[in-house]
Amino acid sequence: HAHPQNIAKVLRAHFAPSAPDRVFVDADLANCHVYFAATRTKDGALLSALEAGDIYGAVAAALPDVPGARAAAKVAVASQLNGGGVPAISKALKALGVDAPTTRAKAILAAWKKAYPACALGVRSILDDVERKEQDGAATYTLFTLGGREIEIPIGNGRALAALSAHWSSCEADVLDYVLANFESRIAVLGGRLVLPM
Repeated sequence: HAHPQNIAKVLRAHFAPSAPDRVFVDADLANCHVYFAATRTKDGALLSALEAGDIYGAVAAALPDVPGARAAAKVAVASQLNGGGVPAISKALKALGVDAPTTRAKAILAAWKKAYPACALGVRSILDDVERKEQDGAATYTLFTLGGREIEIPIGNGRALAALSAHWSSCEADVLDYVLANFESRIAVLGGRLVLPM
């Protein structure tokens, strides 16, 4: 059987639960790392864009003449949340066949910082703090997830970017734990049970 996440959304309508008393539940975590970053940095513009369902438009506007601007904007946002920069965005633009990818990567990065300044500064602040700890010889860096869980992330040897990425993934794990725990208890009251495909 194909895993539900690997089935194109268009095709999902052609699948039905195996019994009338069963339903499919679609829990999409798209943009969850963006939401965590927006919440952590209290970036009102980014939270509003998430609510409106368009976090890429303001960034893509920096490349009005590029057909793949939204795809590049998506890479730019992901890159920034994980501490990447011009090289990662430039590579994505080059793969899209965009001329002068480095120049345009700088433009799209500037658009990100202009559209969502609190998030851009907040992410940079986390990276700067991790890098300071590395310079001081620390082996780990302590972060707190949005759920308040304390995590120790190994650092050193230039692993600041990995620490930042681990932070967003840990926040995601907290959300999944919370949702699954609460979802299971709520459907149990109705006599149901949660079955996760493997």
